[in-house]
Amino acid sequence: MSVGVDSAEALAQLGDIRAGMFRVTAGYEGMLFTLGEQQIDLGPCTEIYTMDKILNMKKARRDLAERGHATVVMRIAERFPAVRYLGPERTRSAEE
Repeated sequence: MSVGVDSAEALAQLGDIRAGMFRVTAGYEGMLFTLGEQQIDLGPCTEIYTMDKILNMKKARRDLAERGHATVVMRIAERFPAVRYLGPERTRSAEE
């Protein structure tokens, strides 16, 4: 999974947690469920992925310093499948 970063603060936050697993939340405006030729609009949804490693932290830091933005590449933890919630984007407080 790749995430764009535009600030040193955001990259530093990722750097602080790179030693352990962490979660990334992605919100989508809509999702379609397809079964054969039928499509059902499920509306907005949120997916939560568990990451276990940042693969290019040094390059991301260099790119951010040189260009003002960087792409951080992370590996999704195989043991923890993505969790999907239908409905509007969920916040951290809604999960607890």
